Amino acid sequence: MGQFVKKFEFCFPTRVLFGRGAARQLPGLLATLGKRVLLVGYSQPSPLHPLYTELCELLTEKGLSVTAYLAVDREPTLELVSHGYSTACHFAPDVVLAVGGGSVLDTAKLMVAGDAYRKYLEQRGRAGLSTTCDKGHSVLGQSQGGHAKPSSLVLVPTTFGTGSEVTEIAVFTDELPGLDGKFVPVKVALNAPELRGNIAVVDPSLCESLSLDLLQAQVTDLLGHIVESVMSRGCTRLSFLLASEAFRVVVGAYHQVSMGDRTPDLIEELAWAGLLGGFAVQISGVTVGHALAHAMGAVLEIPHAIGVGLTLPAAVEFNRSVVAERLRHLERILLSAGHGFGPARAPTIESLVDEWTGWTVKRASTLMAAKKLESIESAVVASAECGSRLILRLNPRPVGRDDLLRLVRQVLCRIS
Repeated sequence: MGQFVKKFEFCFPTRVLFGRGAARQLPGLLATLGKRVLLVGYSQPSPLHPLYTELCELLTEKGLSVTAYLAVDREPTLELVSHGYSTACHFAPDVVLAVGGGSVLDTAKLMVAGDAYRKYLEQRGRAGLSTTCDKGHSVLGQSQGGHAKPSSLVLVPTTFGTGSEVTEIAVFTDELPGLDGKFVPVKVALNAPELRGNIAVVDPSLCESLSLDLLQAQVTDLLGHIVESVMSRGCTRLSFLLASEAFRVVVGAYHQVSMGDRTPDLIEELAWAGLLGGFAVQISGVTVGHALAHAMGAVLEIPHAIGVGLTLPAAVEFNRSVVAERLRHLERILLSAGHGFGPARAPTIESLVDEWTGWTVKRASTLMAAKKLESIESAVVASAECGSRLILRLNPRPVGRDDLLRLVRQVLCRIS
């Protein structure tokens, strides 16, 4: 399968509860962790509002004190995390409970990140967005002076595409100086052990109410994680095995998804694939496709799943010569699944991702109808360079500025 990373370390201290109905264990589970719970979720109104209300009632009935930080309306910003931390400082929770998609989970993870997030703020001259409580005792992230234990972090995803519940990665937006000294909008993927949840509760039934558009977006995001983790320079035998199984599940579900099906059994399979994909990304990382998707999200405000769908075909084509054996393995899974490209066409990853991500082109064309594409190429390249340095280093083929520019033009050409 080509050269894998042969020496690696894999530590997974997060406890995972998986299965339909797993969320029903939350009241009893949280009661074992403390008496004070901070619920992090989407701003209201939200389709999850009834779930938040029910959770608060059930936790209160258990004798727990609950307060809510329901403010997430997009991917995390430094200000959003800072406000959340301030809320937590006043409440001093024993448990931070995040219920929602990747943006909610990442917000909560950053709130408890402790030294990792604090170090980032200091390096970027953002010490004013403090993560130290005025009271001088531990609220989140780590104990101070040995007087208190850090808050436990419990992550409950209501989508299956991000895998954030099982990674030590959190993505947020910021502005950083480019090579020319001018500040550019970026998405930063912070990676640190403090960003791991203590417990992940993956209940597929929480994903069953996803709209067809969101279901399609989640499958696209998941496909990007699977394929890019396989291509990554950080790919190990273990992550390859996990990603291959996730790919088999997703390919098997493709026809049902394309027909708009969302039966409980299908959602459970996709939730399982999402969990495996999250493990794979945690071990391997991702590649230039995600670097460009992050940059397009920061510069053009393209939703992440759409950005992944737009950039994945270009990332596969760019890296094919270096990771051909790994991609051929995925193509054999396609063939064994009977994915129909017709007798004259052998299944390829390129044809699959082009077919599966076609919807993102239409959505992006609408979102960018008023933008002059040629005027944003340099901004997207600068954002990828500044915000995704680690991701670019994980790409199996070296990526220079000219490569980024060519890839950005290829993606924008696909849109136009």
